[in-house]
Amino acid sequence: MISANLSLVFNRRNKQLVTFKNHDVIVKKVDLSDKPAKKLLIVEAVELVATKSRLADALNISRQTVDNYIDSKKKFGTEGLLGGYNPNMGKNLAEYRRLTQQNRIHGNKAVILAEERKPNRLKIRKNNWSQILNSVQKQFRRTSNPSIPFMIGKSLVLRGYSLI
Repeated sequence: MISANLSLVFNRRNKQLVTFKNHDVIVKKVDLSDKPAKKLLIVEAVELVATKSRLADALNISRQTVDNYIDSKKKFGTEGLLGGYNPNMGKNLAEYRRLTQQNRIHGNKAVILAEERKPNRLKIRKNNWSQILNSVQKQFRRTSNPSIPFMIGKSLVLRGYSLI
């Protein structure tokens, strides 16, 4: 079970074959050795409200990989998620890469997405520490030692957290 209604059923003989079900109704059957099909399965499962961590555990990948697939599809579309994959082009990887090289996104998509997430993550972290400091200051305003909130704030600043 990857959510209340969704499940992945692995084939007993071949663990690379999986059946994706919604309310015990087969949505699709996927060969996990086909990486583009696996990526599409992950994106579709999350769109149907699958729990990312359970899905990652079931498919033996990291939750960050699931997030990268989701963000790749949002930012670059299905074409960016699959890297220009076309099953009609055949199995010749060198020929496929030569034909699609100019259409592909250059650079590591995971790094591109991480750089986009970084400012938001730092902003959230700054806000959390500011809230913690404010609550500590409120608690110690009633004490007889007025320097305690200052000392806590100073230690946070020395550790590299901005309190402004």
